[in-house]
Amino acid sequence: MAGALAAAAALAVLCACSEKPGPKPNDQPKAARTTLRVEKKGPETEEIGWLTLRVEDAPTDSLMSVKPEDLPAHVRSLYRLRPDRRFLYAAAELERLTKGGERKGTLSIRFEKERWQVSLDGSGLGDLPENSGFADAKGFLAARLTGWTAAKAPSGAQHAPMDLDGGPATLLPALASLGPEWAKSPGDPELTEAALEGYLWLSLQTFDLLELADPILGKTLTLLVIAQGGQAGRFVAEECLLADLLGYEDHAQLLAQQLPADDPVRLFASWDVVRLKELAHRRGAQPRSQYLHLLRLAQTSPKEEAWFQELDASSWGQRIGIPSLRLVLTLDPWGPQMNSLMELEIRAALTIRKAEPGRAAVEPSTAGWRAGAAGRLASLVRDQPAPESRLPAFETSVRSEAVRLDGPILDRNVVQAFYLASFYSSVYQTANFCFDRFGSTDEAEKYGNSLENTPPGTAAELKDWILHRVHLRRSAEGFRAVVGDLARLRHIGVAALSRIVYSVSISISNSVDPAIRAPLPAYFDRLDSRPSNLDAAFRAASQLLNDPAIREQTMRLAVRRNPRWLGTDLPWALHELGDENGLRALAADRTSSSAVRSAALQYVLFGAKGADERKLLDRVLELVREYPLDMTPLEAAVGSLEKRGEIESALRLIDSWLKTHVEHDLEWARMTSSKSRLLRKQGKPKEAWKFASEAVQSWKEDCMEEAALTLIDLGRLDEALEMARNALGRYGDDGATILVARILWMQGKDEEAGRLVADPKRRLTSDSWANALPDAFLLAFRKADDVRAQAAFQKFFVPSVPQLNYNWFLDHLTWNGRAALTEKICADLRGRGPAGFTTVVAYHAKQKAQGAAAARDWLRANATPADLDVLAKQALQDADYDLVWDLPDHPDATKNEILYMIRAACLLYPKQASEERRATLETFFEGRPKKDFVVYGLYFLGKADRPMLFGQIKDMTYVASVSWILGVSSAHEKRYQDANGWFQVCMETGQNIPPRYWTNSTLSRWRAEGGTLADLERKGIF
Repeated sequence: MAGALAAAAALAVLCACSEKPGPKPNDQPKAARTTLRVEKKGPETEEIGWLTLRVEDAPTDSLMSVKPEDLPAHVRSLYRLRPDRRFLYAAAELERLTKGGERKGTLSIRFEKERWQVSLDGSGLGDLPENSGFADAKGFLAARLTGWTAAKAPSGAQHAPMDLDGGPATLLPALASLGPEWAKSPGDPELTEAALEGYLWLSLQTFDLLELADPILGKTLTLLVIAQGGQAGRFVAEECLLADLLGYEDHAQLLAQQLPADDPVRLFASWDVVRLKELAHRRGAQPRSQYLHLLRLAQTSPKEEAWFQELDASSWGQRIGIPSLRLVLTLDPWGPQMNSLMELEIRAALTIRKAEPGRAAVEPSTAGWRAGAAGRLASLVRDQPAPESRLPAFETSVRSEAVRLDGPILDRNVVQAFYLASFYSSVYQTANFCFDRFGSTDEAEKYGNSLENTPPGTAAELKDWILHRVHLRRSAEGFRAVVGDLARLRHIGVAALSRIVYSVSISISNSVDPAIRAPLPAYFDRLDSRPSNLDAAFRAASQLLNDPAIREQTMRLAVRRNPRWLGTDLPWALHELGDENGLRALAADRTSSSAVRSAALQYVLFGAKGADERKLLDRVLELVREYPLDMTPLEAAVGSLEKRGEIESALRLIDSWLKTHVEHDLEWARMTSSKSRLLRKQGKPKEAWKFASEAVQSWKEDCMEEAALTLIDLGRLDEALEMARNALGRYGDDGATILVARILWMQGKDEEAGRLVADPKRRLTSDSWANALPDAFLLAFRKADDVRAQAAFQKFFVPSVPQLNYNWFLDHLTWNGRAALTEKICADLRGRGPAGFTTVVAYHAKQKAQGAAAARDWLRANATPADLDVLAKQALQDADYDLVWDLPDHPDATKNEILYMIRAACLLYPKQASEERRATLETFFEGRPKKDFVVYGLYFLGKADRPMLFGQIKDMTYVASVSWILGVSSAHEKRYQDANGWFQVCMETGQNIPPRYWTNSTLSRWRAEGGTLADLERKGIF
């Protein structure tokens, strides 16, 4: 909702100055003069290891140079995902390994006839589907082996056995040692199998959150294809494991069914953690089986203590080095110490090379792995400066080691990928801890500044990423730097960029600012069709691009290819796609986490009625019993019971959990605070305070706010204010600000409350102004307090707050029983603010309090000409159709044409059409010159065709207007795919004119409704 509110705020300013389909640049306010990138600069290139990737079909035409009828397809091409880069790297590696030649070259891709055409240095390699899966890639690569004449029979080449359990200290040299024999006998089956086994193990031990390890996985895929030699059924376990590591869970699970029941790879791919644990605990269990168990268990977000017990019980609990740290960092325990240890271990491995490679391991203390790791960390810190302060030296060491080990099997790009991925992923995880877990912007800034003399590439981009996020958190001015990073940062992976998407989506004050969409084509260039990128694509399509077609397509692919990657968002995705069977299956899947299963059940519950609802609730309660230590099913059950009004049952459930949970940790505090809230809901504030006062000692924000609310109910306002101020000082968010303001109003401190909510440094969001703030205002001022409420409003009516925020605030009062108060406030504000500012609010208030006829009469008597133009455009934005028809004609001829064009558009919306209205509009348009708004109105009435509409296009403002018209018309005709295509063209123009804001309003309604385009079409929402 906040995005729609912000769009309306911008529209109110723009409406007053647009007298033609799009205002000339010098008619726009300065803030609207934004240069928008509406095309890609092709052909584009990027580096992946030794390979240069070139996109030959990157659109280079501006929107104005595209035929109007081709505009939707052109805009769609700007956001097409490229093939998985690891597949492309594998194709190039296959050519070099099988045919020899220098390891450099350019691989080109071109989208043609719905497929990706691939060539290397001008020589065609074949083609791939638009969204290739693992099987597509393997078939594409296997086809390249045809005709390869290298020896297939074993050559008897000798190579030392690989110590796969020793970590990179032994594994990298062992892989390098295969190079000379490969040069003599390329494709030797024994060498290929040894290399494949080594690469799979290296892939498992690589900690990579930034997509820096693509050369490792790409080359592993190459070796798999060579080892299989096009023969089905060979190396199934290896293929299964690699498919899982690449993120293609669907392919891995299909192959897993072909493996023996107790094969650790089968259990790993099937996420059968229970049986993996049994296998890992057997006497004489292989270290690799234990490693797979620990890695998969860490990926299920278990309790830290329980996971470390498993680590200590394994052979890996006796080793402190890069392999065990990769496991620990996947768990992501509290605190950044293990990230620092990984960085230091990598530095040590590069700078302290022994004459004979050995296992880089340290025997931990009898107190367990963590105690040994703490000692190891203390030792390395004493011996080395902070790694973040020596980044140029670190990268020089990596390059030196890469050159030393370079060869045909283990090449320098793989070595660099391993060390850089593990090191910089640790840096990234530390930054995330500072921001999102420790919750300290100051610490994040301090850490970002500790990255000194950052080399170009990943290091420099990570520092920018950290400091730009710091800037955004402290000021809305940081928005442009952060959103610009989506186009500029190319070396830190999609996970970091996806976090920018989220940060921007919750921070923007104007959802139609062209600066938001401008970098998105370049961001989609950075994405590819790997499963993790599909997740990022549908988030960006939903949160910033606002394109339901891309959102739905990429969401479906993500759910099919790697559903577990989505984590607790998987139930939401299934719900959005309307897959109730999938939700029910997920709720019953014992290999999924309790959090995921609970969320799935809640979505099924959401649409359930009667006996089925009770039955599903019983399933939630079963999950509570199945996972007695897990909060998620408990909270789901409490929420479901509360929704049904079964408060006592919810309280009993909480009590049973509290009896077994003796540790007063954050989870205990959350449930204790929930008990307080339920007791307050029963009208028992004294009993509630007993629990709220205990929970608040955790200093959790929700616990502090619950304590303040309980104190309010007890009438202890001074204590409540102190509690709320403590929450505000610690967390500083909108909720705490509004709670403090509510208490100040209750105490009669209206001046102080006004300064707080209007403070430009705090900048409450539009959504807060529309909902939470007026709710607090109404709770503080009862109907008997209208006079003081009227005066209190004046205390926070200031120029620094966007004027439309006040409209949403006052409309909230109107729709929540205080229309009389709204009328009084509007009377005070007449003449203040931009044209139409209070007129529409007063109209709504009178309509609610006195009826439609009185509101219409008042409007026609009081609206100025300046008001009329704004109100007509704003009414269409807000779907306020009564207002459109209640307005009198505008005295200005052009603005009156706009009003009648808007009325013609309104006829397309449900329940708005009538023969009388249509006849009135036809008569009006027939008497006007056939251009611009008149043609638009006639098109809505079915009196003009597309060629006539396209003939109006003279510049980008006309492209925006015509695209909006075609979008609305297509939706009216139940062609929602077409409608969305035209709406996306309108948004891509970046023009600050009303049609683009109307388009955004429709897209925002679609997003709020949720579901697929087919669902929206069925419901007729536009």
